[in-house]
Amino acid sequence: MVEVCLAVRPGAGDADAVADAIRHHDPDARLTAVWGGDPHLRPLAPTGTFWADLALTDPTGLGWERLLVAAGARRTALAKALRYLSSRPSPTTLVLSVGDVAVTGDVGRALLGLGSSTAQVAVIRRQRPPAIGDGLGPDDDELGVLGLVAPGAIALAAGADRIAGRLADALTLAPPGRSAGATIDSAFDGSRPAHLTSVAAAGEPPVDGEIVLADVSALDRDEPWSLAVARPPRHPISNDPTLRTLLTRSGSQWAGPDSPTALPGGLEADAAIVGLVRDAVDDWRSRGLPLPPEPFSEAAAFRRWLEEPGDPWEPDVGRYWVRWHELRPDLGLAFPQPAGRDFPRFREWAESRWYVDGESALVRSGAGAMRPAWSDVSRVPGINLIGYHSYAKSIGDVVRRIGHALDAAGVAHAAIDYHRSGSPRSATPPPTTTDVSFDTNLCVVNADQFPNLAADYGEVLLGGRHTIGYWFWEVEQIPDSFREAIGLVDEIWAGSDFVADAFRAITDTPVRVVPVPVSEPDVPELAREYFGLPDDRFVFLVTFDYLSVAERKNPIGAIEAFRSAFPEQRPDGPMLVVKSLNADRRPQHHERAVIAAAGREDIVLIDRHATRGEQMALTRMADCLVSLHRSEGLGLHLMEAMWLRTATIATRYSGNLQFCTDENCALVDAGRSRVIDGDGYLPSGAVWAEPDLAHAARLMQRMVADEAWRSGLIDAGRAAMEAQPSLAEAGRTIATICETARRGGTR
Repeated sequence: MVEVCLAVRPGAGDADAVADAIRHHDPDARLTAVWGGDPHLRPLAPTGTFWADLALTDPTGLGWERLLVAAGARRTALAKALRYLSSRPSPTTLVLSVGDVAVTGDVGRALLGLGSSTAQVAVIRRQRPPAIGDGLGPDDDELGVLGLVAPGAIALAAGADRIAGRLADALTLAPPGRSAGATIDSAFDGSRPAHLTSVAAAGEPPVDGEIVLADVSALDRDEPWSLAVARPPRHPISNDPTLRTLLTRSGSQWAGPDSPTALPGGLEADAAIVGLVRDAVDDWRSRGLPLPPEPFSEAAAFRRWLEEPGDPWEPDVGRYWVRWHELRPDLGLAFPQPAGRDFPRFREWAESRWYVDGESALVRSGAGAMRPAWSDVSRVPGINLIGYHSYAKSIGDVVRRIGHALDAAGVAHAAIDYHRSGSPRSATPPPTTTDVSFDTNLCVVNADQFPNLAADYGEVLLGGRHTIGYWFWEVEQIPDSFREAIGLVDEIWAGSDFVADAFRAITDTPVRVVPVPVSEPDVPELAREYFGLPDDRFVFLVTFDYLSVAERKNPIGAIEAFRSAFPEQRPDGPMLVVKSLNADRRPQHHERAVIAAAGREDIVLIDRHATRGEQMALTRMADCLVSLHRSEGLGLHLMEAMWLRTATIATRYSGNLQFCTDENCALVDAGRSRVIDGDGYLPSGAVWAEPDLAHAARLMQRMVADEAWRSGLIDAGRAAMEAQPSLAEAGRTIATICETARRGGTR
C-alpha cells in the first residue's frame, strides 16, 4: 500500500482533484494532508484524508505561523509534511505539493526501486541548460532561483524518518528568500538523491514511457502553456503531444495562482511585512533577539508590532512604514532624510498612502512611542548636556565623561538623553531628564545626526539658546551634507586639532578644541582565564566595532602585520586577540577577518558585546594594544590603555596625535590613500592613512623582545594621562568657555 501526504496551501490547485487522481489509479492508497495557510482558515480535509498537522509543533521554536509569513506557504506546507513523517515510523511515502505536481498515473510506479539500493530519497531533478548559452530558458540564473530540485514530489523509503527530519529542518531554517527547490537540493550536502521514475517535468525533453507525475511548479499560472521564465522555453510543451494532453486533462489539479497570505482582518502579508518577519527570524537565529508575536493567533499584537518603532534611529512612524521607505526608491528620492527634516512629509505620506496608492489602511502610522517628549522649562544659566547618555557607543562614553566633569565642578546642568542610536544600552547610564532648563545646549550628537536632533526637538531645544555641537569626524574632508548641521549651531567643539582643522577648512563658525576629560578607568578583578586566554603568553589586542567602519579601524592590517612579525606560531609565542562587536551586522567584513586569521591558532577572534568593565579588564590584561587605524577622531581606547599601563602601537596619523608621541607610543609610519569602502558613512575618495605594515611588524617584534623599551613607553603613557586636567578642572573650563561664548550671542 502506498502512503501519500499532501502538502496543501491556499489557492494552489485542487487537493480534492489530486486525491481523486491518486485513488483512481490506486484505490488502496493511504492519504493524509497538512495545511500550509492561515490556521484559522483551514478548509475541510481533501476527500478521504485527515489533517495530520492539527497538533504538530515546530521543534525549532520559530512557530509555523511566523514561518508561513517569512518563508511562504509552499515551504511551510512541505516542512510540515516532512516533520509529520519524521515523527512516526513510516512505510515508503510520497510527499506531494498540491499545485506543483500533476498525478497522471499510478504513483506506486514512481517509487519502484526506492530503498532497494542505497537511495533512501528520490526527487524530481531538473536538467541543467547547455554549458554554451543558447538564449533559451530556463538558464542557469533562473535555475538558481527555481532550484535543480522541483518541489512537487519527495519520495522517502521506509525508515527514512531521519532524512525527512533533516529536510524539514532545511525548509524551516534556510534563508527565508530561498526557494523550496533550492532549499531541498542544498540539504543533501553534495550527495545526490535518486530520480523518481516515470516522471516528466515541464520544460524538460520528452520522456519515453508512462508518465506518472508531471512537474508543473514552473508553469506560468496566467498562461499555463508556458514556463514562468524570461526566455523562450528550450522544450516547449507544444513539442510533446503526450505531455500536452496530460497537462490539459490534469489542469484541475494545479490550475490557478497561489493566494497571497492574508492576515486576520484582511491585511495582506506584503513585501514590507514579509521582509520584517524575515529579518526578525534572522535576528532571532543569529543574535537571540525576541521574535514578533504570532501573525495569526496573536493578530492584534502582531499588528501593533508593525506599528511600533523598530530601531531607535529610524523615523518615528513604525517599522512597517520605514520598511516601505527602504523598498521603494521613489520614497528615498522624495524623503532623503525621513528621520530628519523630511520626517513631517514622510509621515504625511504614510498617513495618506491608503488613498494615494490605493493600498491598505490597516496599519497605522505615527506610532510616537520612540520619541519621548521634551519640555521647554526655562532658560536659566547652565548647560543642557544632550547626547547618548544611555548607550554604550563611544560617543555615549564622551557625553558621560563630560557629565562627570560638570558634576565634579559643581556646574549646573541637565543630562538629556537622545534616543536615536543603534548601540547597545549602557550597563550604568546616569540619571537623565526630559526638562530643557538651561540657556546653553552642549550637544554631543555628531554632525551627520544633528539634523535629526533638530527635527525631533528643534522647537523645544534651539529657540533662544546658545547651541554648541561637540562633534567627531574621522577624515580630513567634511561632506557637504554637514553644512545643514553647521548652520544650526553657534559654535563647534572638537576633541582634537585634527577634527577642528577639518571643520575650520569649510566654515567661519567658531571652532574650538575642548579635550575630552579621560579619567582612570574602573576595572573589575578579572583574570585572563575569564576570556579563555593563557597567563604565560604575550598578548597583542585589537578592539573595534564593525559599525565604526571596519576599513577605518583596519583589523585586517593588524592581522597581516602580526603574521608577518611572527610567521611561525609557537605554543609559547605571542598571540593576537581581535575583540570586535556587531560582526552579525557586517558579516562580509567579519568573514574577511576570519579568512585573514585562518590557520593560525595564535590569532583569536572574539565577537560579542562586553560590559565596560569587561572591556577595560581585557585592555589591562593585554600586553600591547594595537591600533593600525587609517583615521581616528581621537582614539579613546588608546588613552584608556595608557591609563591601564598597557603598551600601545598606533598609526602616526589623525586625532590620536593629540596625545600620542614617540615617547609614550610606538607610532607606525603611514602614507596616504583614498577611502574606497567608507561603509556608506565616510565619503569615497576622501584622504586617510595607509599604515606601513612592515614597520608595524618590526614594532611588534620589538615590543616582545625589548622589555625595557616597552616599559619606558608604558611609564610615559601613564604620566601623560596623569598630566591631564582633573575632572573638576575640565568641568570648570567647559563652564567658563560656555559663559564666554554665551555672551557673544546666539544664531
